[in-house]
Amino acid sequence: MKKFILTCLFVLLYSTSILSALDSIWFKKNPQVQTLYVDSPEGLRIRNEPTLKGTKSGVLYDRMCVKVMGIGAETTIDGIHSNWIKILLPLETLEKNTDICGWVFGGYLTENPKPFSTKNWTDADLKRYLSRFPWIYGTRNYENFGADGSYKFGLLESGAGEIGTYTVSAKNMTITITSHFLDEYGEEPDETIVIKIKSIQEDSFELENGVVSYPAFTHDYFWYEISQEKPVLDFFSTPSYNAFFYPFTPNMIKALVEKRKEEGSVFSENFFQNLIKMGVPLPYDEEYMSKYRAYWKKS
Repeated sequence: MKKFILTCLFVLLYSTSILSALDSIWFKKNPQVQTLYVDSPEGLRIRNEPTLKGTKSGVLYDRMCVKVMGIGAETTIDGIHSNWIKILLPLETLEKNTDICGWVFGGYLTENPKPFSTKNWTDADLKRYLSRFPWIYGTRNYENFGADGSYKFGLLESGAGEIGTYTVSAKNMTITITSHFLDEYGEEPDETIVIKIKSIQEDSFELENGVVSYPAFTHDYFWYEISQEKPVLDFFSTPSYNAFFYPFTPNMIKALVEKRKEEGSVFSENFFQNLIKMGVPLPYDEEYMSKYRAYWKKS
């Protein structure tokens, strides 16, 4: 009886997952869909062609927004019958100044983002959360938690920093960092510290000592770069722009733009044009969305 109940529970959960997926019928009913969200805690692979044999060209994190460029052939993967979906690769597009695309399986996309939650998180979930993009705290402190367990800390516009490794514990809500400081004078021995996390939001996390970290793109340093007619896309700055593709982004951009207006700074029109090229919608701004729709009529 116990085995029967567990089997039924598994089938129910599996069936619910399949029913919530965007299948081929949904894409036939919505051929003009423009924006979708990733629905896969483990991430979603991008391929260079619409087949499992296609070369992996990247990965999307859970709840990331994607700009749909086309709907491809139907296929069945993991028991889900859906379509290959052609998506814009935003950073590559910005760098090449022409639309660069890849392919993902539509069965792991959703029409609206699911609610953000840390319930039942594993160590892998916490690690994925930290590694989505670099973080900034204070006025210049910059941290990058790599998906491979690597760790980098630096002061913006300075050569000083730390490199090392990190591990996490979702149960204890801790980050353990082993790193050493280095600058133009050399390196220091490894040091291990344990950081206790007080709370986690999708767009920030707070430590027990009161320090709050935000996506690095919120700092003036990165806003200046992305506001150039030809933005700087290097190994240092590029990962920060991944944060432009999450549900929290429009509200965060709105708050930052309003803050800059209050401070009397003239914000570069290049910034908004670059967001449009990357397929980032800002639903609250009708003037922006009018330009967005006009630009993407070409697709």
